[in-house]
Parts: sequence; structure tokens; C-alpha cells
Amino acid sequence: MANHPERDPMFIDTAGGPYSTGRATNIFKTVEWVGPEATEDRAYAVDNLGAVICDFRCDVPGKNQFKHFGGKGQVFEGPFTVSILDSGYLLVARV
Repeated sequence: MANHPERDPMFIDTAGGPYSTGRATNIFKTVEWVGPEATEDRAYAVDNLGAVICDFRCDVPGKNQFKHFGGKGQVFEGPFTVSILDSGYLLVARV
């Protein structure tokens, strides 16, 4: 598949970036890592200022991991970069 940062939730299956949502700031509600394959696989993403959006490490292969930013979400600046995505894909929901 291909990355789709314009969707909601955003679908990211390849490390890289910066991925732009077309907004100067993003309010993210959740990040889910779907389908990590092997123990010690990682998924890591940061915003334009280096704030960590997610830092997942696989403990149980095949078990999705989830990060919730609370009811109002969390603000992240500008484009974001997925610097590590060893397996699976990320679903990033915006507010």
C-alpha cells in the first residue's frame, strides 16, 4: 500500500517524511501501530520541532499498540516524520 496522510485516520506504512497534513499545527487524538511483526521492531515518529508523537517497541508480535492523547488531543507542530517503522503500519487520528 501507500501512505495516505490526507485520510482520517492517516495511514502510514513507510518510514519517511516529512508528512504534511496541510496544517501548521496538528491535533492528534490517537496513534495505533497495527501489525508489528517481530519482538524489538519499532515505530517512532516526531513532529517538526522534535516532540515525540509515538515511540513503540514490539513486545508481543502481532499485538497492536495504542497511544491516546486524551479527550482534547495533543498539539504537534507542522509536518511530522516517521523515522522508524520496522513493520506494520500507523493509524493516526486527528481531532
